[in-house]
Amino acid sequence: MRFGCSIFLNSTGNIKIPKIYRKNILSLIKETLNPRGEPSELYEEYYASAAKKANKPKPFTFSAYLPIDRSEDNRGQNYFTLCGNRINFYLSSYDPIFLMFIYNGLVGLKKNYPLFAGVSEIKIANFYLEQNTFFKQDKVKFKPYSPVLIRQMSAPNKIEKTEFIFENTEELKEALFNNISFLSKAFLDKEVKKEEVEINFPQGIKKVVAISYAGEIGINNIIEIKAPPEVLKLIYDAGLGAKRSQGYGMMGVVI
Repeated sequence: MRFGCSIFLNSTGNIKIPKIYRKNILSLIKETLNPRGEPSELYEEYYASAAKKANKPKPFTFSAYLPIDRSEDNRGQNYFTLCGNRINFYLSSYDPIFLMFIYNGLVGLKKNYPLFAGVSEIKIANFYLEQNTFFKQDKVKFKPYSPVLIRQMSAPNKIEKTEFIFENTEELKEALFNNISFLSKAFLDKEVKKEEVEINFPQGIKKVVAISYAGEIGINNIIEIKAPPEVLKLIYDAGLGAKRSQGYGMMGVVI
């Protein structure tokens, strides 16, 4: 399931948005789970110290559309200049309870939440809840709404495990399969066999840099995936790749 809404920013003059804005959006999501410092059961489940230690996978992903002033040269700067005062926000989750909790939390959020420096108030409006999507076919073309970060999980040491693969190679497909397999085990309690999954990039691969964290490499091209329908739905609902819950890997379907 997924929903969308608009975030209106009250500020005088041009609004500067940090290039690491995903961290700000994530703080907004956490606020709905931990209002006024009073943690909900969902906050305890996914963000308490025990959950962090266990590195428990989270059942959601999100993306945001920021209309950026392209006429301004902000190379070397740590911010974008926003055109207008509106951000479109989208959240998707495999867990409908989690999604509705965030939805209701945003509806009731106080206007004076400090989302960005220099923004005195925010107003969240224009909510809409998408109809739940199911997959009958076993092959889908996904278009990333935000870059898909692919981590090599089978590297021999910890340093190499943090490398992100972007080349159109069998190694990339292997890493992507490992991620799909991990998601399936975590949320479906289902083992996915390699012969059940086929991955292709019909438009090739173009490298993108995910500046929000440590400059990791991701992909932003169409990904065609053949897999059991319940696994395709999981990818659609929970996202794909590393750092899904930090604003990466949210997927749409190419019709």
